[in-house]
Amino acid sequence: MTSQTPDWQAVLARLERLEAQNRRWKMAVLAACLLAGAALLTAPAVSQEQRGRMVTAERFVLVDARGNTRATLGATAEGAPRLDLLDAAGK
Repeated sequence: MTSQTPDWQAVLARLERLEAQNRRWKMAVLAACLLAGAALLTAPAVSQEQRGRMVTAERFVLVDARGNTRATLGATAEGAPRLDLLDAAGK
């Protein structure tokens, strides 16, 4: 059986290289996280003006996934508001 005595200088040199590599990885991950955070913070936000925009129409129609009309919102010929809710059969 052969016994190997470690060359402590080589082990210490390898340990120093691994620690330096570990520090570089930590800095790279930190930089990537900071860049991602900055990108999220500087992303264009919806302004208050855009949120409060008015949609104008004479009639609104709500349809289901199959294209069937389920509700309508509009005004009668006299100008009174009207909301119709329809079942799956359209009644």
